[in-house]
Amino acid sequence: MKKLKFVPFLVIIILFSGCMRINEVDSKSFVTAIGFDKGENYNLRFTFVFTAPSKEASKDGKSNDETIVIEAPSLYSAIEQINNFKSQMIVLTHTQTLIFSEELAKEGLSEHIYMLVRSNHFRPNTYVCVTDKTSMEFLEKINPVQTYHLEKYFQLLFNKMTSGKKGDLYLYDSYFGLNRAGKSSVLPYCAIKDITIKETEEEASENSSEEPTESETIPGKFAENTDDFAINTTAGHSISKSENTAEIQGVAVLKEGKLTTVLGKGEATCLQLITNSMPNTYFTLSNPYNPDKMITCYITNSDEAKIKVKCDDIPRISIRITLEGDFTEVGKDDTYIRNPHLFEDYFETKTEESINKFLSKIKKLDCDICAFSEVAKSEFLTVDKWEEYNWYDKFASAEFDVSVDLTIRTFGELSQKNDRG
Repeated sequence: MKKLKFVPFLVIIILFSGCMRINEVDSKSFVTAIGFDKGENYNLRFTFVFTAPSKEASKDGKSNDETIVIEAPSLYSAIEQINNFKSQMIVLTHTQTLIFSEELAKEGLSEHIYMLVRSNHFRPNTYVCVTDKTSMEFLEKINPVQTYHLEKYFQLLFNKMTSGKKGDLYLYDSYFGLNRAGKSSVLPYCAIKDITIKETEEEASENSSEEPTESETIPGKFAENTDDFAINTTAGHSISKSENTAEIQGVAVLKEGKLTTVLGKGEATCLQLITNSMPNTYFTLSNPYNPDKMITCYITNSDEAKIKVKCDDIPRISIRITLEGDFTEVGKDDTYIRNPHLFEDYFETKTEESINKFLSKIKKLDCDICAFSEVAKSEFLTVDKWEEYNWYDKFASAEFDVSVDLTIRTFGELSQKNDRG
């Protein structure tokens, strides 16, 4: 009976513990992406993309994202202005991507990154990237296919790029990259494609009547940029045709928080190989024994890259990269199937040449984006000795020794046994 006396009190507690501050999902407006550009009337122009959380938003197969462009002195002053005409409460904690224009990146992103990191409204794993023109144009023209929400599109797209252990894809990675000594970091580079396949039947017939050029008349000659390692395309310049003209390819190099240069596909691959951030991928190279044909191989990392640094009068950096591969396309030529070491030697040579060119470029830029300094620090017993060595002045004269080891996994040849009598 004593226990029953507590029942009324429990009922009262439950009744008075109502949801006074609860907000329905439909009363909130979730920000998926924010674009940062230079403004005309104010310092900055912001492009907000809002995604409706309701299932009704995509029942007809179309995106119901809302885009608002506004100029303001700061991000939060822009939000206050949006509150004057947008009824729902603006939520930033689900922001998937932050996009900065190339023009703004050249002036410097440090202050913007610092502000975003110190805010408790943004998640540490928010993606950060740089676009070639304006973020407003990029976000207005992006048109995800088969993915109705922009939030899901960015999530799937960037997830394919984050299989490695290192990289500056996230907001917090960008922050620490800008704060470490040397202050060199990279961000993904995105753009709207300006080269598309538009050839009509009339254009095709006109082209067929033209006389072949010299390169077309010489059999067995590929252009020098047909090998994947030599193709150094950046976002916006791939030759393709799609309903979605947006793409992410290459990386933007930041030094002291300012955009220095943009690395293309081939150079970005070299960076990934060195920093253990390359996803499993396909490589296509011309066949040296039969230049009319191409060879495709599926490459994976069999081990982390081994980096050693000797801090002599000039830094001497040793890089050992270990890969495994499977033949995906070799055609009728079974030379490499019978002798895989021939392709291994060829691939290793091509890869080492590409990596050395890449390293020569970042030396000239004086940007240690591979973070060799983190390895070099272990050579010194004290901070004073490390600072006395003056790594960041000597990096431009560093010498590299690059070695790539590829092992092809072979499973024998295809054969057919004829048992017919």
